[in-house]
Amino acid sequence: MYAHAACLLVAVVAVATLTERWRLSPFIALVAVTVGFGYAADFPTGLIGRDFATGFGRTLAAAGLPIVAGAMIAAIAEGSGAAALIARATARWRGAGRTAATLALGLLGGVGGSATAALAVLAPLGRAMGGRGAGGAAAAPTLALAISAGHGLLFPSPVVIAATAILGADLWTVLAVGVPAAVAAALAGWAVAALAGGQAADGRAAADDPAPATAPRRGVIGLLAASAALLVLLAVQSLGDLPSEPYGGGRIRDQILGLGRPLTLLVVGVGILLFATWRFDRAILTAGGRLERAVAGIAPLLLAVGAAGGLQMVAQRTGMAELIGEQASALPLGLAVPFLVAAVVKTLQGSSLVAAIAAAGMVEPLLAPLGLGDPAGRALAVVALGAGAMTATHVVDGFFWLAAREAGFRPLRALACLSGGTLVQGLAALAVVALIAAAIL
Repeated sequence: MYAHAACLLVAVVAVATLTERWRLSPFIALVAVTVGFGYAADFPTGLIGRDFATGFGRTLAAAGLPIVAGAMIAAIAEGSGAAALIARATARWRGAGRTAATLALGLLGGVGGSATAALAVLAPLGRAMGGRGAGGAAAAPTLALAISAGHGLLFPSPVVIAATAILGADLWTVLAVGVPAAVAAALAGWAVAALAGGQAADGRAAADDPAPATAPRRGVIGLLAASAALLVLLAVQSLGDLPSEPYGGGRIRDQILGLGRPLTLLVVGVGILLFATWRFDRAILTAGGRLERAVAGIAPLLLAVGAAGGLQMVAQRTGMAELIGEQASALPLGLAVPFLVAAVVKTLQGSSLVAAIAAAGMVEPLLAPLGLGDPAGRALAVVALGAGAMTATHVVDGFFWLAAREAGFRPLRALACLSGGTLVQGLAALAVVALIAAAIL
């Protein structure tokens, strides 16, 4: 298992090297590294191909349409002049006000069913709020890291719901502990993003289109309305994971949960913005029009996100994350055990939700020996576990590639800011949990 973990580390370094120094396409680099990792793990060719295809398809099924929706929303917002108008309006804010708005947007987005989907559909608004210049350079990584914090620490994120259910914690206590931990994590992420900076992301076809602004004020209203609607839809989908089934069961529940599906996000988000900015000009929808060019610009990103899912699936096949996590759970580290186990599983296999479920199952029998068997201790363990489940995103996670593109980062810089940033966030959240534990236990 440690050999497999070492191979994964080599795979991460290889992807960064191939894309950074040799300038290979991330998709090609990920495919090549997946094959090499699979052979190093002694998997037959057929199994590698099957797992890669499964992971590629599942990842694109979950994240592909939200990424397309985000690209289309950005194209309409920029073409209508709405993005420029928001940037001019927020330029009057003090730096702290703009940062606070970005952090709040990210934390709210993180509670949805998918961090990748949330970043995809909220990036156009976050990009507009960030504007250009020094402050705007850090807006994209700040938003991405805030979404990661919300996804790991705030209800009703699936990570928090799963850990709360498995550990038998009280939801209100988890919420009371998770909010300050999430705020601390988001601020830590902002500090890392401010140090790393950013630049205009490449590959945005819409930004190169010199088409004149058509309806900037209506576009602002549409962009805000679309972003709000998508936040609600993502939260509705996430609430459906509650064991208590708040929507009831059967067909009605399925219909309500369907509101958060990727296709719904695409139709609702793009539809609201088109309705708000529409002038009778079919050119935007035609072949070769603004929307098609925007989608064409994200084709390399979609391939990279799908390939990351393929590598993630092959890494999960080794079982190394669970085995090493089990060994980490035996360490006498008290409250740090849930954090460490979740961090190990997340880092070695890439999925925060899988990490939360696996780590919660390992930690639950140990809560009493760790001194966390009472209701307060269980809630603290849930939040500590969520802090670990955000640590640390890297090349096997589609969220990493989307965040890197939004920030305009090359892979090495993305590893420093995003991987390092999520690690710093996790430690900051754990520190807050430890302070609360010292006060109440």
